[in-house]
Amino acid sequence: MWKKTIPFLKPTLARSEGFAALGTGILLVLIYPPFNITPLLAIALIPLFLAIQTGRPRQNAELGLGAGFLFYLGLLQWLHHVTAGGMLALVLYLSVLFSAKCVMIGWTKRFGLWIPIAALIWAGVEHLRSLGPLSFAWGYLGHGLYPVESLKQITYWIGAPGATFFVVGFNASLAEAAKYVYERFWKKETRIPPRRRLIASQAALAFFLAAFVFIYAYGQAVIYQSQNRESAESFINVALIQGAFEQDRKESASEEETLDVYLDLSERSLEEKPDLIVWPESTITMPLEYYAKGIDRIQQFVDQNDVEMLIGAVSGRYTAERKWRFQNNAFLFSPGIQFDLTSEPVDLSSLPVYSKIHLVPFGEWIPLGQYWPFYYIETLIEEAGAGIFQPGKNLTIFQTRDGVRFAVTICFESTLPRLWRQAHDQGVDLIINLTNDAWYHRSAGLEQHFSQCCFRAAENRLYVARAANTGITGLIGPTGQVHAALPLHEPAYGIFPVPLSNDSL
Repeated sequence: MWKKTIPFLKPTLARSEGFAALGTGILLVLIYPPFNITPLLAIALIPLFLAIQTGRPRQNAELGLGAGFLFYLGLLQWLHHVTAGGMLALVLYLSVLFSAKCVMIGWTKRFGLWIPIAALIWAGVEHLRSLGPLSFAWGYLGHGLYPVESLKQITYWIGAPGATFFVVGFNASLAEAAKYVYERFWKKETRIPPRRRLIASQAALAFFLAAFVFIYAYGQAVIYQSQNRESAESFINVALIQGAFEQDRKESASEEETLDVYLDLSERSLEEKPDLIVWPESTITMPLEYYAKGIDRIQQFVDQNDVEMLIGAVSGRYTAERKWRFQNNAFLFSPGIQFDLTSEPVDLSSLPVYSKIHLVPFGEWIPLGQYWPFYYIETLIEEAGAGIFQPGKNLTIFQTRDGVRFAVTICFESTLPRLWRQAHDQGVDLIINLTNDAWYHRSAGLEQHFSQCCFRAAENRLYVARAANTGITGLIGPTGQVHAALPLHEPAYGIFPVPLSNDSL
């Protein structure tokens, strides 16, 4: 049996094909944080496309698997801080998808118009990765444009997968041109490709070159228009509070210690007269309904200082089955709200609240968790300091007492374009993202996660205020440009004036 199986598993790639997979994998890693070498996006796929051949599905699959594994392992290596096994499983899953794309592209190469078809396939698979409860919209090729403000503006119309279409098409066009030049002028081959195929490849190269010129010019026009609009708009002053609790300390610190730190930073921010104070995700980790003392302290602060406060906090209820059902929430405290603190749990129905809709698979919920052996994973997650949560049902549109409308997304929801577009379509003035990136320690995961908010800002032409416990706390403009950010890994606060799209204030 093994004599038959082992040869089947043995790679069949030639040395040049192995180098092609290696080259593409390494180049792709260098495009994303922490390296951010964006120009490599124009050539990263060329070795892969040159190696993919028609009629060789197995070799194409191996090419994609090798390149994809190197790419995603380099991109997502920071996940080992959370779970090494989970990181490896995710890398393998994404590598298989990468491999499938290479097989499909090999099939399309038999057609004269293979270049746009290949670009559509790549963009389509990326889009499918953003759908459903197990979505993982991370590491798109379009996300490589993160440092280039002008090129991100086209995502307002076509999203990050649409940007991927142009990146893949440009790479494929260059690969085809390089192959033709090499064979015709270096190897001196007299065999000329069919005229129809040659015209198609030349037209594709001209189209994608022209497309990038247009995208760049369009982006510059959007940036110029955005800069002119800012000077004539009213503002809301948002104070973003960064407690900088490392994950070990976050789990060991008492609720009183955490509250002391955040209330102290909030009090210091009052000198600059904020309209809204924002705390990050799960600042209060015990169910808020069972923390009457904390509710009282927060409401007293809000009343005494006549300021509104948005806080990330866990809520929970104890079911008849003797299990806790938690939700990951954002609560808006405003002056004058009354609570009956003598009852437990405290009734929080007077507080506007958003409950996180899209939970992190295998982090906040377990698919098929009610069945053996999956329910054992829930126990492991809880022992690691995380929790099993129930999803929210609807997006909440908050409104301040001055009439400013905003939506909230929590942590991993920064990767979900559809949720943000829903907020945009309901006419919000800004979107606030709450997160706790302490899980990622001091890795590249912090900037990669932050870059998602930059794309969501550009896709919706809205300001995004991001409050992180650790990670990157700051303000992102409607073009995806980072306006200001707090220093990493330090307890701090920042007052960020956010221009409004209407005259609410």
